[in-house]
Amino acid sequence: MPHRSADHTALYERCISSRLVLLVVAALLLIGLTAVEGHAAEDGASNELRAGAAVADITPGEGVSMDGTISQNAPVRAVHDPLKARAVVLDDGDVRLAIVVCDATMIYRRLLDEAKRRIRERHGLAMDRVLIAATHSHATPRPVGVSTEPVDVKYYKQIAAGITKAVGQAIDRLSPAEAGWGSVTLPQFPDIRRRYTKEGTAKTRTPFGDRPEGVSSVWGRDKSGRRAGPVDPELSVLSVRHEDGTPLTILANYSIHYVGGY
Repeated sequence: MPHRSADHTALYERCISSRLVLLVVAALLLIGLTAVEGHAAEDGASNELRAGAAVADITPGEGVSMDGTISQNAPVRAVHDPLKARAVVLDDGDVRLAIVVCDATMIYRRLLDEAKRRIRERHGLAMDRVLIAATHSHATPRPVGVSTEPVDVKYYKQIAAGITKAVGQAIDRLSPAEAGWGSVTLPQFPDIRRRYTKEGTAKTRTPFGDRPEGVSSVWGRDKSGRRAGPVDPELSVLSVRHEDGTPLTILANYSIHYVGGY
């Protein structure tokens, strides 16, 4: 394990504490979630909620480009934990949709569209009914299409195949289910790192021209500038369980950047 400075160790300990708080809050949320089950349609047919979940392995092989910490990118040399594409499919009889969360720093649009096309062709699910997201862990590859090395191109195809497989298996496992959701506000953890800068000091250019936008995308330790946008403090949780009450899957969302101890 790399050596940590005192400041780094303190930050890591705070991160661990934050994770425990989030887990406790999520567990409490599950007690009082708003629930939904099957309901009667206007034509008299039963619109029964069905759900399925599945996990596919997307662990990269040796040599695949890793994201790593900022400006310290390197190829995969070993695997500490496997990477996964986790999918949940929901179907109420009228609409079927899929949500997939991948262990990756980020994934470029062309690869996501390729996965959605495969899902449409093989499983009949429309592309606009599939939502795919990345965890943004820096301890994973960053498949954004920059590298054209054969080992990376092969991995891009592996991710698309893994996403397709996870959704297909989740569809195969569709069964009667019930779902509940809830949210809580936790403003003490998220922040926005885009800050307005002093006139003439900004170096970032806007996407629409050459004029500096007056905003710094990464302010580091200097938080004196005014925030350049809103902060979303909401932690939301969706819980899905089988008809007999046993857990099927949980999906949570909280707008904070990935935090790691390396």
